[in-house]
Formats: sequence, structure tokens, C-alpha cells
Amino acid sequence: MLSKVAIIASELMSKDTELIQAAVEAIGYTPQVIRSAYKTLGSVRRETPDLFIVRDDFFINRGGWIMADQVRDIAPRLPVIVLKTGPEIETTDSINAGPLATLDMPVNPDDLRTTVEGLIKL
Repeated sequence: MLSKVAIIASELMSKDTELIQAAVEAIGYTPQVIRSAYKTLGSVRRETPDLFIVRDDFFINRGGWIMADQVRDIAPRLPVIVLKTGPEIETTDSINAGPLATLDMPVNPDDLRTTVEGLIKL
């Protein structure tokens, strides 16, 4: 059975999202692109993905960290990858509660593959 990977992205990130989606598909996982915070939380409540990917600048300043934190409130052990657009790393109690990885943007497909495979196996 293929693992489902939720990729959270706004319309403004469409080119990056396509590259990430293609990389996830290329390594045999099923990507689910979600374009809004409201839909993200509802989707995780209905069917928790095997992995959650979000950019740190989703929506407004650091919105990706906030979204990851809210998702972890629903699914505390859900593996999360935060794609960093800058040098800062924000931490919160719920983010620190489960598997977390950060990757710098632009994402290297090999690094993404290794990170996805490692987190899904946990």
C-alpha cells in the first residue's frame, strides 16, 4: 500500500509544489496537495496522512510552522517536514512531540526522497 503524503501549499507556490509533488510521486508515494489551512485541518481529522510537508512561509510569516503545530494538535506523532525558505527554525511543544525534519528550499529531490523514506519508516 502506498503511503499518503500531504503537501500543504498556496497557489503562489505552484511551481515549487509541482516539483515536490513530482519528487514524492517518483519515490512511490501518493501526494495529496491541500491549498488551504481550513481544508488541511479537516483532512487530517478525517484521514491522517502518513507524512505532512509544509513550507515555513505558508500563508504569512512563519505560517507553515503554525500550521504544522495545529496539525500536531490533531495527530501528535505525525511526521512533519518543514521546507525552510530562511535560516530560522521555530520550535513549539507540539512540533517537538513527534518526528520532524527540515529541508532548505529549493528542495533537492534526493534529500527529499531520503527524508520522506526515513520519516515514513518511523
